[in-house]
Amino acid sequence: MTHRTWSDGRCPDCRKAPKLGESGLLRCACAGKFHERMAAIKGPPADDDFLKANGFQLTGDILGNRYYMGSMNRLLWFSADGTWGANPRPKEGMGFEDYVRAATLEELVL
Repeated sequence: MTHRTWSDGRCPDCRKAPKLGESGLLRCACAGKFHERMAAIKGPPADDDFLKANGFQLTGDILGNRYYMGSMNRLLWFSADGTWGANPRPKEGMGFEDYVRAATLEELVL
C-alpha cells in the first residue's frame, strides 16, 4: 500500500483553510498568496482494494472528484500530491490504515 500523509487542506504557513474569494481564487490569510483547487482522485489499486475490502465504496461528484464513502458516514479522498483527507477528520496521529479499519466512532474521534 502507498504511504499516505494526512492533509486537512490548510495553508502550511498561516494554518487557515483557503476560501473562495470574490475574484474566484482560493485565498488564505497570507497576503498575496493563492491556492490551486486540488481535485480528489481515485486511489491507486492497492489502496482502492484495501478500502473496498473494508466496506468503502468509490463514488464521485459532478465536478469530477472521486472519493470513498464508508460506514459511520465517513468520506475519504486522495489528492494527487499523495495526501489523504477524511470527514470526520481522524483523531490526532491516526494513520490511514487505522482510520479505514475503525469499527466505532469512538475509535475515530476519542
